[in-house]
Amino acid sequence: MNIKNIIITAVLLLSGLAGNAQNNVNSPYTMFGIGYMEQGGFGRNKAMGGAGISLASEYSLNNLNPASYSSIDSLHFFLETGINTIYSRFNYRAQKQNRVNANFSYLALGFRITKWWTNSIGLAPYSNIGYSIDTRKQIEGTSYFSDIRIDGSGGLNQFYWGNSFRLHPNFSIGINASYLFGSISQVQKTTNGYMSGEMKVEDESTLRNFYFNYGAQYHFRLSENIKGSLGAVYSNKTKLNSDHNITITDFDNDTLSSELTRKSNFYIPRTFGFGASLKMKDKLLLTGDYTRNYWSGINNSETGVKMVNSNNFAFGIEFLPSVKLGASYLQSVKYRMGFYNENSYLKINGQQLKDYGITAGVGLPVKKSKAFFNIAFSAGLKGNTSSNSIINETYYKVHLNFTLLDYWFNRTKYE
Repeated sequence: MNIKNIIITAVLLLSGLAGNAQNNVNSPYTMFGIGYMEQGGFGRNKAMGGAGISLASEYSLNNLNPASYSSIDSLHFFLETGINTIYSRFNYRAQKQNRVNANFSYLALGFRITKWWTNSIGLAPYSNIGYSIDTRKQIEGTSYFSDIRIDGSGGLNQFYWGNSFRLHPNFSIGINASYLFGSISQVQKTTNGYMSGEMKVEDESTLRNFYFNYGAQYHFRLSENIKGSLGAVYSNKTKLNSDHNITITDFDNDTLSSELTRKSNFYIPRTFGFGASLKMKDKLLLTGDYTRNYWSGINNSETGVKMVNSNNFAFGIEFLPSVKLGASYLQSVKYRMGFYNENSYLKINGQQLKDYGITAGVGLPVKKSKAFFNIAFSAGLKGNTSSNSIINETYYKVHLNFTLLDYWFNRTKYE
């Protein structure tokens, strides 16, 4: 296998996907702020409740903690990619609606530069927006009604360069230097029986800025058969630079107003998290994370909507039946499961949204290669079941991930 060709192909794919990497979603909750924040982690993490702050990038990449890259072997490189499919069912009182979407998840590389320095580069969605709202409003002083359609789309992409530095055989630190970019668009169309044509208001913000998150990992041995690890991550609050444009078109399709400004009210919150894991006999792995996002200092202009601090708990289990080289295929499959529970950063009409669910999956080795197919399933609920004034979203996700683990250099020896 030609490593140079693989890297060149991956870089070209990253460049081509950069302009069209947002997830396609349909959720009314994505209309606030920068939209739905895409959960981090790749194929392995998604089957384990999204946990992984303390996990090493030994057999698969783990972007939840940039310090994890130091576990990549000096002779190996990683190439990973994935796709998501989600089925959502929305319930609001007696109203129900279903949506299905499939989209690109990520593309990433991981490789070692020196004994103490390891890199990863990749492209992944950071947030996504997609919603359609239909409503009616009476025209003041008349018996006519206006039909209003509001469509939102867009989101942020993340192109990252990860660096991990091994300061001690058991201790590493890391930094993901990311460039966030994308656009958020909202189009409001108004029609009525009082006037012909439609009135349109287009509101678009183009966002971008650099973003950094930091991590540390410590690995240790409790006994001959039990290994442990601890991890921590942190990122600063970041303001996104913005070009904001509003265009208003009247019922006669004449442009009434078009204004470009550079004022931005979009932020990435300050975040910290920590995790711990235990591995027994190289077969059973237990891991758990806690993450806190400080949204409360970020105001939102929408009536009845408030951004508050969010907390996320995630736990996962991975089981490998046999570590022997001659084990059967089923004994070489990695079986995973987990769950998560998050208090969302959105508080609507005094009710804080929740997001919780369970996950399961498998890591399927490809025979006669160092490749894996990871399949993850999740089922969850987003909303607040204790309130009848909140839209509840029940969702089911399938995540497919391909991991190629191969040699940087493979010199043939002749005798």
